[in-house]
Amino acid sequence: MASVWHSLQSPRNVIAKPLNRLPEFANHGQATGNGGRGQIPNTNSNTMRILFQTLLVLVVGGWLAQTASAQDPVKLSPDKYKVIFNNDKVRILDVRLKAGDKSPMHSHPNYIVYSFSNSTVKFTFKDGKTADVKTKAGQCMWRNAEAHAVENTGKTDVHVLNIELKR
Repeated sequence: MASVWHSLQSPRNVIAKPLNRLPEFANHGQATGNGGRGQIPNTNSNTMRILFQTLLVLVVGGWLAQTASAQDPVKLSPDKYKVIFNNDKVRILDVRLKAGDKSPMHSHPNYIVYSFSNSTVKFTFKDGKTADVKTKAGQCMWRNAEAHAVENTGKTDVHVLNIELKR
């Protein structure tokens, strides 16, 4: 602070007069050698430090939660998901699940599924709800962005293309 001004009010105007000295504050609440007289703890810096730490925890926690919930199926199950095309607009995954195979929780942006085989799968969503989905060879379906785990509950292998849209 360059200077501190003390305001005195008169009936018609306000007169500003500088103070001769700054108030004494303790260094982060510690004594400065004058026996604790006239010291006011610096609660602003403590409050700011606590707010910053809280914000940091929330940001990092949010990032970790998003990362955990937005897992790439190719990284989680490379034996089941293969990238066969990828550019700035679309990514195409060749997906193969044998009867009884499972894929852990992962996510997709908006995407189209093209099925090469008749199949039955069970999707388990993040909220615990499930959906049984049957497809026929040659069928195409639109799916909104989602996170799910997949289980091939049928007796045949699943072979589909997931065409993920990036924009």
